[in-house]
Amino acid sequence: MSKTELYTQTGVAMTCRSYEEYQEMFMLEQDFLGKGTILDIASGASSFTAELNQRGFKAMAVDPLYKLSIEEIGSLGRKEIKIASQKLSQNENLFVWNYYNSLEHHDDIRNCSLNQFINSYKRDEKKKYTFQQDCLLYLLMMIHFHLFFVITLYSYIKSNLILNSI
Repeated sequence: MSKTELYTQTGVAMTCRSYEEYQEMFMLEQDFLGKGTILDIASGASSFTAELNQRGFKAMAVDPLYKLSIEEIGSLGRKEIKIASQKLSQNENLFVWNYYNSLEHHDDIRNCSLNQFINSYKRDEKKKYTFQQDCLLYLLMMIHFHLFFVITLYSYIKSNLILNSI
């Protein structure tokens, strides 16, 4: 039996995920998000930080990508969406599309997210998006939060797996 390669990735890919995608992936709850400043690490051109701030939460994003100009980020984002779409289309029938409904809808979500990111970045670049080393202290302070989140998520998954196997 041969192993099917569903999605090959070499190097680092920039994503353009939406707030809703983050919410689904990490099972985020509104009251949890309101407990303090949210730091999106390696956020790429996702609209997560932009949408959080629009919803009244405090959030900032950190990514080495932010050394680039907004034009370069936008161009890279459009290129990455196209590459991802091509990869997904090669095995489209092997994926469950319950969340996205279709590859076209997936692309629409990502393009909308990229545009939201670009608009927010242009408006709030210095306040909400950074790549500078002064964020290292902030990152270190957030590590304890991320470790707590991972442990909590692991416990949740483990307990659900145990419950589902009974």
